[in-house]
Amino acid sequence: MRDFLVYGENKPKRKRGRKVLYGIAATAALKTVWESGGFVCGMLLYPSVKEYVAILKRDGDWKHSDEATTQLLAMSEATVRRRVSALRKQYQRSDDNLPLENQNNGTGVCWFVEESETGCRTD
Repeated sequence: MRDFLVYGENKPKRKRGRKVLYGIAATAALKTVWESGGFVCGMLLYPSVKEYVAILKRDGDWKHSDEATTQLLAMSEATVRRRVSALRKQYQRSDDNLPLENQNNGTGVCWFVEESETGCRTD
């Protein structure tokens, strides 16, 4: 009797999609900056990431590696927005984690508005 190969049995496994550029350490560094920035949206956080990192390093509160810092500073605005959005969703699963002004009452949460200059507003 002839042996049949199971489909894909002897083929090397390949992961589909793009390679991951920013690891877990870079996301943890972004989370530190996001918390220091008062839980603002990614669009408002992105321009001040370098300043927050410099201030946290100066004060001795920056506990992340040089590699994570380099990755964080290399992130594009779109990546920061996506990752902050994911962090916000994790925090909103339990309302106790966000400060009172960011809970489900709508204040302090960044909403996208087309006519706004920055694209964000607080209601």
